[in-house]
Amino acid sequence: MGRRRSRRGSDAAAFMFMAAVVAVLVIAPKVAEIAQRQALILASVGVCALVVAAGAVVLAVRHRRQERARDDARVLAALRQNTLSPAEFEEALAALCRRDGCTDVRGGWRVR
Repeated sequence: MGRRRSRRGSDAAAFMFMAAVVAVLVIAPKVAEIAQRQALILASVGVCALVVAAGAVVLAVRHRRQERARDDARVLAALRQNTLSPAEFEEALAALCRRDGCTDVRGGWRVR
């Protein structure tokens, strides 16, 4: 009489196969759903960050323009009042030239 074979090996393989089927049919869709929700949250956060950054850029540009307008008004008012010394006049003209894009401008008037 021969020895009888144990069925433990085939039972373990069947259990592993059933666990894999359960994982694919039940767990994988849940994981995909969670990942999709997380992706939506990350996309929402990214869009919010872009909107905030764009708003900051718009505010910075607006602030710079207002600052330039104030500086220009101050210089032009001083030029109209004719109350500048020769050195202040030169500096005011240099500031206006720099504003208009001249890069090699030096202000200040010197008596020789």
